[in-house]
Amino acid sequence: MAIELPVLRFGDGIDYPEYCEDVKKLQTALGILPSQIDGLFGRGTEDAVKLFQKNNGLIADGVVGAKTWAALLKQPVKSPNPATPQANTPIVKTAAGAFNLDRIVASIPYPDVRTIARTTLPIILHQCQADGVTNLAQMAYMLATAEHESHLGVWMEEFASGWDYEGAWDLGNTESGDGPRFKGRGFVQLTGRKNYAAWSDRLNIDLIRYPERVMQPEIAAQILVQGMRDGLFTGSKLSDFIRVGNRDFYSARQIINGFDRASQLAAIAEEYLKVLQ
Repeated sequence: MAIELPVLRFGDGIDYPEYCEDVKKLQTALGILPSQIDGLFGRGTEDAVKLFQKNNGLIADGVVGAKTWAALLKQPVKSPNPATPQANTPIVKTAAGAFNLDRIVASIPYPDVRTIARTTLPIILHQCQADGVTNLAQMAYMLATAEHESHLGVWMEEFASGWDYEGAWDLGNTESGDGPRFKGRGFVQLTGRKNYAAWSDRLNIDLIRYPERVMQPEIAAQILVQGMRDGLFTGSKLSDFIRVGNRDFYSARQIINGFDRASQLAAIAEEYLKVLQ
């Protein structure tokens, strides 16, 4: 009988402490020294996973899905991903194709994200269509970014107060209270008066007077898709790294935040690409 285990990837146990025990199980199965079994899926664990996958004829992406678990434990493991679309399931139709919502949602390892994704994924996919983004790899990377930055809408406003941004001239926070007023919000955690003002002009929406509107999924989706498509966050855009004949999910992290968690984002994007195709 197959046992059920979550998909694990870089950051689990660190960003998501609820997976510590599962990561410990993974580390034990990999043969990691007992003194180094800490329940944190860091770089060392990721390297060990990739080596195991390579040595066992699996895709060496560092993501521990059902096949990797089964090879490690030598017993059947239930995958959260349906192998094929099920009958009578929601279909999201866009210019890039018809996507099975259940299949995409099932690929997400976090229960709270799966719940909200049923609402936010169609909004993001339809925004891709509206803004002419039909490359599946580009769409996959945007979904990965939204999952990482905001849990696809679970965290539409950063937990911190925002006072750390008070007086941040590079963000345009020049007035008293700008730090918390223009704290990180939306699928990509838009931050700072300067950025809120720029998007106010672009979308013709008053985000200076009503900054909370960035948390509305429809507005957040426009910022996510147009910002990544056109390089409005850092100057780097999707087509710099992902286009026909080229797919560099690792370097694409520069669209948002240098190379911070670049490997983790690349692994998440690969998983989304599998279920979009």
